[in-house]
Amino acid sequence: MGHPGIQMWTWKLCVLSWMCVGQAAAGPQYMVAIPAVLESGAETKFCASLLEPSETLEMSVTLMSEEANTTLLEKTSSIEFHTCIEFKVPLVQDEVVQNFEVEVRGDTFYSKEVRKVLIKVYRPMTFIQTDKPIYLPGQTVHFRVITLDTKLRPVNQLDSNSNRIGQWLNETSSNRKILQLSYTLNSEAREGAYQVTVSIGSAKIQHSFKVEKYGISRSQEKTTVISYVVGKLSFTDTPKIYNKGSNVEGKVKAVYYNNTPIPAMPVFLFEGERWSSRWLQNLTTDSDGVATFSLSTAAFKGDFHLQVSDTPTLGYSPYRTPYYESNDHTVSLATPSSPDTKTVSSLDVKKKDEPLSCDEEEDLSIQYTVVGEAQGYMDVIYLVLSRGAIVLQGVERVEIKDKLVNEGEVSFKLTVSPDMAPDVQVVAYSVLPSETVIANSADFSTEQCFSQKVSLEFSPSSAVPGEETIMRVTAQPESLCGVSAVDQSVLIKEPGKTLDAAKVTTGINPNYMHA
Repeated sequence: MGHPGIQMWTWKLCVLSWMCVGQAAAGPQYMVAIPAVLESGAETKFCASLLEPSETLEMSVTLMSEEANTTLLEKTSSIEFHTCIEFKVPLVQDEVVQNFEVEVRGDTFYSKEVRKVLIKVYRPMTFIQTDKPIYLPGQTVHFRVITLDTKLRPVNQLDSNSNRIGQWLNETSSNRKILQLSYTLNSEAREGAYQVTVSIGSAKIQHSFKVEKYGISRSQEKTTVISYVVGKLSFTDTPKIYNKGSNVEGKVKAVYYNNTPIPAMPVFLFEGERWSSRWLQNLTTDSDGVATFSLSTAAFKGDFHLQVSDTPTLGYSPYRTPYYESNDHTVSLATPSSPDTKTVSSLDVKKKDEPLSCDEEEDLSIQYTVVGEAQGYMDVIYLVLSRGAIVLQGVERVEIKDKLVNEGEVSFKLTVSPDMAPDVQVVAYSVLPSETVIANSADFSTEQCFSQKVSLEFSPSSAVPGEETIMRVTAQPESLCGVSAVDQSVLIKEPGKTLDAAKVTTGINPNYMHA
């Protein structure tokens, strides 16, 4: 692959639209990972790996623009290394594309590759909160504006006919954090939707509320969506890889909607896609809801696709009729690997059903399957990303034994800090002994983590009308806390309008999710 003495990045992976990985394809190998979108003026990282150097090599990494070139790394080494370098992203006015250059040189080896990165100014997060979602004509609308910037631009309010009825210019917030304003509606105000608009530069943030002559309702309705799923059929203990001519043995499990097993249930095994399937076997589940099967692969020439159904024909259930959710499974033919052919070797970052806990150690794992490789070693490199930046790099070396299939798992611990919420991504990649690259990634949500802890409690916790109660707000010293009180029954007509932790953390994401 490539000409002697000249190595090229022959593989590139963009993960989550902000992550690029490059790999040199023969002889000495190097891999460099950097977010594809960088925040102007922020501190960020890139990670570099040098693998199997046959001589002393010098790696240099440079960020290049029309105005200046900035050297980010110069490292000379005759041994393998994995390192992450933190640097300050240049300041730009809006957004600029710059070149990210990696150069590796030695006495007999030379390689230079360039990738483009986007540097941009991220939008400030601004939130608007009214004291309630619905008002009567003549009532006063109290609202607060919270932004991550220290300056606020004009704040405008429109009536239901889009007429400007209130305006505040160049307002500064209390303690430069929270802007609190109010506006009294006309007693003859039209019923309909109103908006509070905050302008920051060219960006506009809006929050709507209603003016409506309503009566306080003490009733609440709840809608339940009917599910027609009565059970589930799935493959268990079924291999993903087979050798030509061998028998594939697997299991099918049947459970009810509440996850209890279904005994003595007839199930039907098919091969192929749903629209062009071929019947293979009739099966019956045992007392644990499990049916076993064995298939000869003599007739298969490559990968094959297994399907299971509760009916003798494979099709789609009619609309609004009870049905069993069915599962499918792909079994791949094991083939010898080489740099020029695809293999079924793979990495699999294991996902979690529950959000990662704040300020606690979480165990994360990466499963690997290596097929048809020569005996040797493989480095499993993993990166943890959050909010558009690399926050952690790790490497685990695993042994590749002299057998057709090597399977195993590497794990690492991750402590979720508030500046990593609300999501983290784990990217894993490896270079096999055959110089083939495998990679995988997974997203993980986190709990609502905040570095500033605030709590509110009443004493007593319940009271009758007219009784005195004490409200206690607890936060860090010098904190500015906004408190509001409103009859909760007002929220019944317009639920979900209150600013909460989920809305704040969701507001973080748009800055980092780029196509």
